[in-house]
Amino acid sequence: MMKIPNMNALSIRALIKTISLCFLIAMGVTALCWSFGGFIDYANIAMIFLLSTFLAALAFGRGAAVVSAFLNVAFFDFFFVAPLYSFDVEDLQYLITLAVMLIIGLITGNFVSSLKEKIADITRRASMSLALQNLSQGLFKAQNIEQVIATSLTSLQPAIKAELSMYLLNEEEIIIPQNTQHIEQVMAIMDGSVATPPSEPDPNLECEIFIPIQSDWKKFGVLLAKDLSPFSKKDGREQFLQTAADLIALAVLKLQLARSDEASKVEAATERLRSAILSSLSHDLRTPLTKIIGLAEEVQSKAANLDVNSNHTLTTIANQGKRLSNKINNLLEIVKLQTQKPTLEKAWQPIEEVIGTSIKYFSSLFPYRKVEISIDPEIPPLYFDEVLMERVIYNLLDNAAKYSGPDSVIEINARRRKEFVEIEVRDYGSGFTKSPTSLFKAFAKGDNDSVVGGLGLAICKTIIDSHGGTIWAENVADGNGAVVVIQLPLISAPNFDLDLE
Repeated sequence: MMKIPNMNALSIRALIKTISLCFLIAMGVTALCWSFGGFIDYANIAMIFLLSTFLAALAFGRGAAVVSAFLNVAFFDFFFVAPLYSFDVEDLQYLITLAVMLIIGLITGNFVSSLKEKIADITRRASMSLALQNLSQGLFKAQNIEQVIATSLTSLQPAIKAELSMYLLNEEEIIIPQNTQHIEQVMAIMDGSVATPPSEPDPNLECEIFIPIQSDWKKFGVLLAKDLSPFSKKDGREQFLQTAADLIALAVLKLQLARSDEASKVEAATERLRSAILSSLSHDLRTPLTKIIGLAEEVQSKAANLDVNSNHTLTTIANQGKRLSNKINNLLEIVKLQTQKPTLEKAWQPIEEVIGTSIKYFSSLFPYRKVEISIDPEIPPLYFDEVLMERVIYNLLDNAAKYSGPDSVIEINARRRKEFVEIEVRDYGSGFTKSPTSLFKAFAKGDNDSVVGGLGLAICKTIIDSHGGTIWAENVADGNGAVVVIQLPLISAPNFDLDLE
C-alpha cells in the first residue's frame, strides 16, 4: 500500500473557527444570564454555563468542549463573581466553584464527544459492512472486468466518502482505464518497483492511498482512494478498502478461471473432433492403399516380361504407396499419443542395430539416397523401446530427405558423452527458415508451406520425452544444411552373472 500525502492548511482555520464559535456561545450565555438580573443565583448560572459546554461538545466535538470549558469559567468569573469585570476572586470559596466547574465541563465535554465519535464510528462501520455485502453480491454477478469496476465503485463510493478510482488488467493484460493521471504510479505498483512506506502519515496531511488488488501469485490492479482522512486506520476505512480489494481480487480470479475453464473445454472438444476426423480418414485411406501396394507388387512379381519402364512405374507406385502409408501411420500415431501416453516395451539394445534397421527401411523407399553412418564403438547397450526408437530414426531420415536435394548426403553420427548418448541426423539442404522449435509441434509446417510437416517430428519428441531424453533441431553454423540432435540418458546395465558349466 502506498500513501502520498498532500499539505493541508485547513487545521489552523478550523481551530480559529472553533474558538470563535465557543466565544460567541459564551457571550450568548452571559447575555442570557445577565438579562435575568438577580432572579438567578450563581449556582444556576454555573449550571447554564456547563450546559453550554455540553451542547458545544455535542455539536462541534472534543476540541470545542475543551475551549468552551475554559471560556465559560473565564466569562463566569469576569461577569458574575465579585469583584465584577475582573478575574480577581474576592471570596476564595469561588476558586473551588471555578475549579469544579472547569473539571466538570472538561469531563462532560470529553464524555459527550467520545460518545458522539463512537456512535459515528458504529454508524460508519455499519455502512461499510453493508457496502461490502453489496459489493460481494454485485461481484458475484459480474461477467467482465468493466462490470467489476463499475460495481465496485458504485458499492464503495457512498460508504468511504472519498474519491475512488480503480485500475484492473483486462483479458489482454492491459490496465484499464488508461486515461488517468495516475497511470505511471499504477504501473510502478504493478511492476513491484514502488514499496509501501512503513511510517505513519502526518495527521496534518491529506493523502492518497494506493491498494494493490492481488492474489498470492499475481497482481490484478490497483484501488485508489483520494483525499482520504489521515486517521483512516482508526476509523476503519483503510481496513475496509483492503477487504474490498481482496473481494475484487477474488472476483477477477474467478473470471480468469472461468475463461480458462471455458477455453479448456473448447480446446478439448476441438481436439476430440480433430482426432476423430483424422482417425476416420486414416482408416478409410489405409484399406484401399494397402490393396494398391499389394496389387503393384503382385503384378511386378508375376509379369516376368515387363519392360524397364513398366517395371519402374510399378516400383514407383509401390514405393509411393508405402510412403503414403507411413504418413497415415504417423497420423494414427499422433492421434494415439495425444489421447494416451506411449506404452514402452523397453529392453537393452545396441544402438547400431536400431539405426541399421531404420536405414534399411528408409533405403527401400529412397533407394537412391546415400546415408553415411558414424557410430562411436564405446557406446554401451541402451535401455529403450526398439520399435519406437526405429520409428524416431526413420522419421528423422524421412524429414532430412524431404528438405534436402536428391543427390545430397544424409549423415547419422552417434557418440558417447559423459551422462548420455548423442545421435545426430544431418542433411545438406537449405536449413530451417522458421524457428526449429516450432517444428516439433503437431501439424507444424516446414520450409514448404504447402506441405504439412511436423507430424514425424512431433512423434519423435513425444517418444524421446517418454524415454527421459531430449531432442532439438538447429541450422548448421556454416549455413549448409540442418541437424536434429537426440540425447538419450546412459543407464548402468545390470550385471548378468551366468554360471556356464
